[in-house]
Amino acid sequence: MIIRSCPLVILVLVMTLALKPVAAQRRSNPRMRCTPSVIEQGNTLTLQMPTSHGGELGVWTPKHRFLFIAYEFDAQANPIQPPIPSAEFLKVRSIALSPLSAKGVDLSERTPQESLFTAAGMYRFIVSDNLETEDDAHENLICDVRYRPRQAK
Repeated sequence: MIIRSCPLVILVLVMTLALKPVAAQRRSNPRMRCTPSVIEQGNTLTLQMPTSHGGELGVWTPKHRFLFIAYEFDAQANPIQPPIPSAEFLKVRSIALSPLSAKGVDLSERTPQESLFTAAGMYRFIVSDNLETEDDAHENLICDVRYRPRQAK
């Protein structure tokens, strides 16, 4: 009985070890750091990326909206200027974002630039070559940040 179940145990162990890095990468990518991990209105969020990274930056907000921060401007596809042009974003290894002034664009709604940090909760920042495609190879850079607005006195 032990001999027959041994291949199954080995298979389960191999699958567990193989899937663990993928699951961990979805939560946070070690090649991109967001500091601090909890920000308030008076803080500055710093995103640090490797030398070579994608040209697009976006964020999932706690309100389940996706806002683009850096992308390539195309007047025919979308007349809204990006907060950070893709060509500039590609040249930097870190970006500083203030909760008071950081902007994003909802390209699906074609609305003007709007404030990023409008609700308390988790924000997932993603860097990619193309944010409008699936990340099947898990190559996107990802980090999560909790935003806590200051309480009114």
